[in-house]
Amino acid sequence: TRTTSDGDKGYNTQLWYFLRYKINSTYSARLWVDITKDFADSFEEKLNDTRLTLIHSPLSIIEKVKMIPSVSVVLPTSEASKRNQEMIMGVELNPTLAYKATDKLSFSYLPRLVKNFHEYTTTRDNKTNTEYKIIQFYSMNYSITDKWYFGPTLIYSTSWSYSGRRRNPAYLSVLETGYSILDNLTVATGIQQGGTIFDQQNGPDNNIEIFDENATTYYGNFKFTF
Repeated sequence: TRTTSDGDKGYNTQLWYFLRYKINSTYSARLWVDITKDFADSFEEKLNDTRLTLIHSPLSIIEKVKMIPSVSVVLPTSEASKRNQEMIMGVELNPTLAYKATDKLSFSYLPRLVKNFHEYTTTRDNKTNTEYKIIQFYSMNYSITDKWYFGPTLIYSTSWSYSGRRRNPAYLSVLETGYSILDNLTVATGIQQGGTIFDQQNGPDNNIEIFDENATTYYGNFKFTF
C-alpha cells in the first residue's frame, strides 16, 4: 500500500518471472518478464518492458571482491515504450561488484549504463525521450540468522535527453527484511521511498529521505525458485 499526501492509498501487485539458461561454464542467459496489476483504480494488468540478459560467471578482482559483468537488451513490451515513446530497444551494461566482508555481511555495487534507441527523439505527447541513463545500485545484505536477513538498498539515477540535457537526478531507498521458509521459498517485507532530488525554490537538493509518512510505499513479496 502507498499513502499519498491527500490520504488516498494505492494497491497493486507486481510479478517478476525469471527464466535462466546455463549456456556453458562461463555464460548464462536470463529472460525477465515484469507484469503489474492495479487493485485500486483501473484494475488494469500491464506488461512492462522485458529484459534479455547475458551474464558472465563471477571474476575474482581482489580478495573477497568479485565482478559479475552482464549485458542486457531491453525489449519495448510496455504500452508506454511501444506507443508513446516509440522505443526500438535499449542496451544495458551491468558490471556488478560484490564484496563479502564476513560470512554474514556483504555489499554490492551495480552501475548500470543504459543507451536507448527510439524512432524519434520526442514522444507522441511532445516530450523529449531519454537517450542515456546511469543507474547506480548500492546494497547491503546482513544475515541475522541462517534464514533471516536484512538488506537496505539505495538507487540513484541520472538521465540525459536526445538534446543532451541532463534531467534532475532521482533516487529510491529500500529497507527490506526477509525469511527463507524453505530452500526455494523466501518471503520478505519492506518500505521504499523515492523522488527527484530537486527543490523547486532553492535548486538542487541533495537530501535523500528514507521515510515520509505521506510518500513511503509499504510492500511484501515472495520468491519461489524451481
